[in-house]
Amino acid sequence: PNPLLMGVSPERYALAALATVKPADLERAVLSLPFTSALALLDFLSGWLEKGEKIELTCRLASLIVRLHYQQLGATANARGVLLRIRPLLRDRANSFRDVLGFNLAGLGMWASRVQETVGAAGRKRKKGDDSD
Repeated sequence: PNPLLMGVSPERYALAALATVKPADLERAVLSLPFTSALALLDFLSGWLEKGEKIELTCRLASLIVRLHYQQLGATANARGVLLRIRPLLRDRANSFRDVLGFNLAGLGMWASRVQETVGAAGRKRKKGDDSD
């Protein structure tokens, strides 16, 4: 094991390192990657998607890499294999992430309406108490 990786696998180390990068800086970093490194990163993305790790980050990285290296990805046989493997994973994980997000938003909406009802009921009680004084 490489001591520079702090005892973790290269894939996990790369994921942890990418998760600490700010979104604006992440785009600049991906822009500066050569095609071979971007292809290696796509291969890592495949593993992360299979494990369901950092879905939002993984989807953002995949779309950035595909947008930036579209021509070369289509022309390279090895890259097409990675893209064919990653495409159904991206769709599946993005859909499940969207479902969870929608469920959470619906729950927040219900919670907000309950808070509004409680605040409204407390306000009406306060007004009735003010009228009797």
